[in-house]
Amino acid sequence: MRGMPPAPQGRPRHPPPGPPCEMRARPPCASRTGRGSPRPCSRRGTCQNGRIRPLRRYCRSSRVRPIAAGPRNLRQSAACPAWTTLAARQTVHPTRVSRREHRGQGSTLRARFHNLVICVNLPRVRPTNSRNRPGTHSQWGRVTRRRPNSRVNIIVCVKQIPDPETPASSFKVDEAAKKVIPAQGIAPVVNPYDPQATEAALRLNEADGGGKVTVISLGPDSARDAIKHALAMGADEGVLLTDSAFDDIDNFQTAAALAAAIQKLGGADLVLMGRAAADWDMGVVPSGVAQILGVPCVTLAKAIEKSGSALKVERVLDDGFQTVEVNTPAVVSISNEFGEPRYPQLRQIMLAAKKTVQVWSAADLGIAGEMGAANRVLTLDALYVPKVESNVEIIEGDSPEEKARNLAQKLRAAKLV
Repeated sequence: MRGMPPAPQGRPRHPPPGPPCEMRARPPCASRTGRGSPRPCSRRGTCQNGRIRPLRRYCRSSRVRPIAAGPRNLRQSAACPAWTTLAARQTVHPTRVSRREHRGQGSTLRARFHNLVICVNLPRVRPTNSRNRPGTHSQWGRVTRRRPNSRVNIIVCVKQIPDPETPASSFKVDEAAKKVIPAQGIAPVVNPYDPQATEAALRLNEADGGGKVTVISLGPDSARDAIKHALAMGADEGVLLTDSAFDDIDNFQTAAALAAAIQKLGGADLVLMGRAAADWDMGVVPSGVAQILGVPCVTLAKAIEKSGSALKVERVLDDGFQTVEVNTPAVVSISNEFGEPRYPQLRQIMLAAKKTVQVWSAADLGIAGEMGAANRVLTLDALYVPKVESNVEIIEGDSPEEKARNLAQKLRAAKLV
């Protein structure tokens, strides 16, 4: 190129180009003493008379180690002729060994001692529990096909509710319309019990080695955020059920709509839900979905694991715990004692934002005639804010001892102590 300085004519810094992954030596190097002409270098370990001297003779330090004593995940590559008995016998200083990060088809282990350059190919290595393309499993770089019957189809139902952290005074009740008006300027959030259900589905999916997790939510278009949160946690697909016919429905109609969506998806081996919705805190939807689908239902699950073709579930009771075994398909509601759900990372949130969420209406599910206020099973008679009356009585006395005595008499008379 014009304007570029000429390349230096001295000894090259890197070995001459050649076929990859082969053992090669540089030609006899030449050094200048500042006077006279170049003379051959007489350093030990160099290539003299076309013969590579063994390096073990000159590496007596305890800090050197053979290349064969490398990482335990070192594997011999058939495409690399440099990994021979001669190369395995060489010893190099640890600082001369550099390992590149595993990328693409593999990485290279390079060792250099004086003029000797050894290059060894390392195959691509992944941990046993790494996530690969669907239907495959990687163990030490070997890809095997999963058995088709080991895949579990799990559906998780989530809901978007008003923020429970909002003060009660911020809400308004329309007694005529029998509706609660949420606070203005406060965005709704995911039901705090639903991330535990998503976490349970993801743990079962990871323990089983494959499967599919689908998230369903019924509500307005803003309920898409609840689905996106589950997708960021690790779910595969999302379905949003939104329609004007879903505006004024009860819990039984909600269960009918969710059951219709599950049937349209082709059914599921397991349906997971939170223990209840934190807005009304009734917890009847899991039982309603199981009744419509004709499958067993287990509520308040503390732990869940797969036991052959069945599920082993530990339930939370008022006075202890109960372990049951249920056959699939089944509906299970997860209690908040299940554990802390995982937090989505920024990269997962960005990937979830790009995923497409399917949108179905009541007509798509074929239940448009079953929705609406006229078909409600649960009738709401009145909705109001209860009035709280407070009665304050001051305990009098001339001294603190007398006041305490009078207070104790009042409490004893009210049978509080």
